[in-house]
Amino acid sequence: MCRTSRRGFTLIELLVVIAIIAVLIALLLPAVQQAREAARRTQCKNNFKQIGLALHNYHDSFSVFPYGLYGYWESNSCPERNSFGTWRVMILPYIDQAPMYNSVSQYLGWGSCRLGTTPPEILNMPEHKIPIPVYMCPSDIADRNATQLSPFHFEMMCPQTSAVASYVGSAGANTADACGSQLCNGTNCPCEFVTHHFVSRGSNGQYSGMFSQTSRPSDRVSLGKAIDGSSNTLLLGEVTQRKNGLGSWWTCQLGGWPVASTATGINWPGRTHPYSNSEAFASYHEGGSQFCLADGSVRFISENIDLKTLGALGSRAGGETVGEF
Repeated sequence: MCRTSRRGFTLIELLVVIAIIAVLIALLLPAVQQAREAARRTQCKNNFKQIGLALHNYHDSFSVFPYGLYGYWESNSCPERNSFGTWRVMILPYIDQAPMYNSVSQYLGWGSCRLGTTPPEILNMPEHKIPIPVYMCPSDIADRNATQLSPFHFEMMCPQTSAVASYVGSAGANTADACGSQLCNGTNCPCEFVTHHFVSRGSNGQYSGMFSQTSRPSDRVSLGKAIDGSSNTLLLGEVTQRKNGLGSWWTCQLGGWPVASTATGINWPGRTHPYSNSEAFASYHEGGSQFCLADGSVRFISENIDLKTLGALGSRAGGETVGEF
């Protein structure tokens, strides 16, 4: 009788096959991660387009963009006033969030004369913890439902925990808090990163952006004030969570301080993540951040952009010539 032998894998052959599979997976994973990040960037870009369209629809209705935030001005009777209401609240009806707007609009203008005394009616609004997907960059690592805010949360009409937002308005080349507590008037600037025409907090001059950093309702800006051109003026950008993992008033979805400055560049300092100074623009996209310009277009801008160019993009009426960016 003739016997046929069956030959199986030897141990060495099996190990070689496993090694080949491991190498293929190692080569494939970066491609998968890049594809996922590309999809997240696309979704982020779509978010910018929806928010930009909502802002332009608001402008069509009122002939101005909404204010950055409501209040925080000085007077003899109330030297430090902060009131509830930001541009993110004002455009809720234009991003299919009319029910939320109708619920929270009754508190618009409510506030306190001193920081840290936010009215409980505002702090206890359940809407603070309801995430609005279009306000969140998919690449942001923050909790999608609610995140604990920094100890300063009460100063800016935010509860202890809040849904977070990734997008802020551009206040232009504003240097308050960018160089310690110093204010910069364009000639006496202590910070080495300040290399352009910058103005101090609260100014509404030619180097300011489309959203005033400290805003009264009368400080609202129209497209007509973008003398540099709507395609050369930033409207919106991104911010991230702080290095300690806590959110800040910049990322508080309905309250907070939803504007940022171009004074310190993008993803500064150290070009590291998570970003530790949330008054400037930063993202978790590799190499830079996405922005929406005043004409509604969306651009990805490198973190290595020259600060003079970024400052020129931040200002709405500085008269600068902006080249490629």
